Amino acid sequence: MTFPAYPEVLPLACTATKRRNGDIRMAVAMQKLESAESDRMRAGDPEVANSPDSAAQNVIPMYELKWSHAEKTVARRAFDQALGKELEALLQEAKGRAARIEEPSELWDLESWLTERRREIDRRYDYRYSILPLVFAQLLRDGRLTEDDLHGLGQEKLDLIRRASAI
Repeated sequence: MTFPAYPEVLPLACTATKRRNGDIRMAVAMQKLESAESDRMRAGDPEVANSPDSAAQNVIPMYELKWSHAEKTVARRAFDQALGKELEALLQEAKGRAARIEEPSELWDLESWLTERRREIDRRYDYRYSILPLVFAQLLRDGRLTEDDLHGLGQEKLDLIRRASAI
């Protein structure tokens, strides 16, 4: 697997997504964010040192985050809740589309649309702990989750999710 447009993030891309058609934009953005923060800290930027995010000096790479049993429970509940909302919305839309079918060829259009939606959902909802903060950030940005849904996660994970959702 090669990523010619992003040669500097090849190691990150390989750990962030192992799917052939995976989307690495979020992983690239997070690496750039972490790189910029570490560059500013090395340069002794007083804005970073005195900021409320001065804990950013101890930024832990996402793939090294440790998940406690309680955090895993919170994460699973939030993940399942967001996926449930997504599938319920899909079900309602599919029923509406199916009800409007009048021609046999429209059946194949529905099937094609459902296949594409399944692929999108499979890409978006990836429950690997190594990229779960990015998944939550995307779901937060899309309105599928709220920060209250993530209550119980560790502060370093919440900070990472907030930073990623702001990108």
